Amino acid sequence: MAESSLVPSLVASLSGLTDSKLLTHEKRENLFSQIELLQHRSECQYAFSYRDADIIDELGIREANRQCMQDVILSLLQFVDDADAVEVYIDGCDNYRFDGWDGEYIFAEKRKKKI
Repeated sequence: MAESSLVPSLVASLSGLTDSKLLTHEKRENLFSQIELLQHRSECQYAFSYRDADIIDELGIREANRQCMQDVILSLLQFVDDADAVEVYIDGCDNYRFDGWDGEYIFAEKRKKKI
């Protein structure tokens, strides 16, 4: 499938992003619209995962967050032919590792230091 002109635009929009909380509401909505359009065109995929408050209280926020990220990664890997070509960008500084995937991790806090 040919790469859409939206893909480079989306990548450029995300390239300097080190903390999603720094996005304005308008910028966040714009990025989400681009991602939805790309998914509709089968040019990218995204997934969501969540834990209810009682589970977060039981596990703690860091473990609940790690589990949600792992759910999303495993969900998205079904769309990838070559898992070695996948990079996972994590917004935050927790040094998470995930069961079922040994690919490259890129943490926002580490990118922030390089920029």
